[in-house]
Amino acid sequence: MPRNGDGIYTRRDREGYWISYKDADGRRRRKKVEASNVSNASTLRSGYVGREEIARAHGIRPPGPELFADVAKDYLAHQKPRISSANYERERGIIEDHLKPFFDGELKAIRKATIQRYVTHRGADVSAATVSKELNLLKHNPVGDAKIPKNLQFSWSLI
Repeated sequence: MPRNGDGIYTRRDREGYWISYKDADGRRRRKKVEASNVSNASTLRSGYVGREEIARAHGIRPPGPELFADVAKDYLAHQKPRISSANYERERGIIEDHLKPFFDGELKAIRKATIQRYVTHRGADVSAATVSKELNLLKHNPVGDAKIPKNLQFSWSLI
């Protein structure tokens, strides 16, 4: 594992480059990056490090490239063993039938105006209470009972 202190290394058991950095919570993170050389790996690492520095300084994590559909899939996988089958089917139906088709892009593209458009669009077909229940799924913490530091918690006041 050649290292020179710059947070970029290779592994004997796998090909490619790996980066190492500390996140906003101070935990060491290691990731494999798709880079063809050390210079590209260094550029990718600086992006990760910069994002974590912003999160540490401002108290919020800047939006990443995550798609709503991917996060929704992870959320449903997390919820399946934790809730009843009837409740899971209800949440799955809301996410698959209503939220995923409307919020079809990146998470960082969801703004207050987007949510207001959803409320207007969906409110034409169902009651306000139903729309409220559907939007409450967006408020759930997809990591379950994991403790998130207060400086990194997302503010859902826009809903």
